[in-house]
Amino acid sequence: MTLLSRLRIFFLAGFLLTAHGCGGTAHPTTEHKVFLPPIIELGQDFVWRQRIVATHSRGTMSFGSVLEKRGTHLKLLGLTPFGTRAFLLEQDGSQMRYTAFTPQRLPFPPEYILHDVHRVFRISAGEPDGWHCQPSMGVRMCNYWRGHALFKRALFHNISAKGAFVTITYGAGYVTNRPPPRVKLVNHEHGYSLDITTLVK
Repeated sequence: MTLLSRLRIFFLAGFLLTAHGCGGTAHPTTEHKVFLPPIIELGQDFVWRQRIVATHSRGTMSFGSVLEKRGTHLKLLGLTPFGTRAFLLEQDGSQMRYTAFTPQRLPFPPEYILHDVHRVFRISAGEPDGWHCQPSMGVRMCNYWRGHALFKRALFHNISAKGAFVTITYGAGYVTNRPPPRVKLVNHEHGYSLDITTLVK
């Protein structure tokens, strides 16, 4: 499944910037099963405050979020520009739960956001220096390691694909539970980029 097709993350940024919620009563929660990688592949428990800047030909928008992993439970809290809750995404095993705190609705299935989280932040034990490829989430994932830290990631639709449809760079390098201050994801297929800054580690 391709992440964020039809510029999903771009519209998410717009959704958050135009939301006028004040953290009041939540809208009904929706639950359904989706294919998501095991939460254990995100490493040890953490709570990260992040700022995401989404850039596309139509402009640039930004929003805040809090990403938390506790045991086998993953939460992503999206924030309005006022710092109040916009939505909450939770993963427990293969079960995903979405709760909205504003009248606005996401213009796409919310599980795609969690797919992006996994594609960027899942990590394994360090490999020898160089590129290492393996199947992952229905695509071919190639990681570039140096000094036991992850510096680059490229995703290909299949083993014979000549170009990556998503590339990710990890700045000073990513080690489990110690993400670099800035991560950049470029989706060449859908023409957008994400700059993810971790504010609190």
